[in-house]
Amino acid sequence: MKRLVIIALALALFAGGAFSQKAEWLSKQPMPVSKDKVTLKIFTPQLVEIQDLDTNWFTKWYEAKTNVHVEWQLAPNETSALRQKLNLVIAAGDLPDVFLGAKIDSNLEARYGIDEKLFLPLNDLIDKNMPNFKAYLAKNPSVKGMITAIDGKIYGLPNVNECYHCGLSQKMWINKVWLDKLGLKVPTTTDEFYSVLKACDHVANDTGLPVEIGMSAEMVLGFHGQLEYNGKRLAGMWPHQQLQICEEAGCAIFGPVSNTNTKKTVPWNLGKALTFVKACTEIAKIPVHPNVGMGVGGVPMFETPAVDVVTRCSAAMIEIGHADGL
Repeated sequence: MKRLVIIALALALFAGGAFSQKAEWLSKQPMPVSKDKVTLKIFTPQLVEIQDLDTNWFTKWYEAKTNVHVEWQLAPNETSALRQKLNLVIAAGDLPDVFLGAKIDSNLEARYGIDEKLFLPLNDLIDKNMPNFKAYLAKNPSVKGMITAIDGKIYGLPNVNECYHCGLSQKMWINKVWLDKLGLKVPTTTDEFYSVLKACDHVANDTGLPVEIGMSAEMVLGFHGQLEYNGKRLAGMWPHQQLQICEEAGCAIFGPVSNTNTKKTVPWNLGKALTFVKACTEIAKIPVHPNVGMGVGGVPMFETPAVDVVTRCSAAMIEIGHADGL
């Protein structure tokens, strides 16, 4: 059996040059990554939103950009079926050059990397050919710790996603362009913040400019659960009750949210979301634009939801929920 590389990162890391010892990798000149045409066999699950990886525009664009041709070895995306296919491929001995998004956990990494030595350690290749990723690991040692096996070697590359809205979810954001138009500075004190809110109230009620207000969570309007408006606490209200508060405040568009319950089915979550939205549209004096996307509006909280889920949920919001927009 030949040794191979595990990879769980996007094709953008091909520029690192850690995949073929036959090619002359150009670490100082990112594109193309090889002077000569290189062919890689990549094992990856077939995602429902990509009809054909061979004719996919990004695949063709990246091949022209990098001079790397990919022969795709496709597997089912469902976890158990993917694992079965993975085991069959390894047992047969006809190994690909790369496993991409194959959900290879630390146990398989230890078995096939440390014990059977089928997986190629990437430490030296990262050090020589991937200066950007090397610099990232230097700045984020915790990531390096998470991808390093018990023998001190790295067999797979991570899918790094710095989720700013997760780490900064309790921060308050304000539109600087809007502040500039109003002649205001970014507030740094509670008094300045109050002045900004009053200015927003002026824009909403006196200038005719549209102001959109969206819920921050299913039962929370605003960035803090203790906030009140005209003596009414903004947390703990149903969406249609929050709509009335927004209308009272001069809001021009309201965006209700229905959080997806991951223990329930898509129809169940969509039915709940439609119940909330209909309760709003039946009494609304302003347009209602529900939030529809991953984890809200009936859409499942899944990294690769079925390609038509968002479309179907969006259509239901309009046709059944009578939403004015999304």
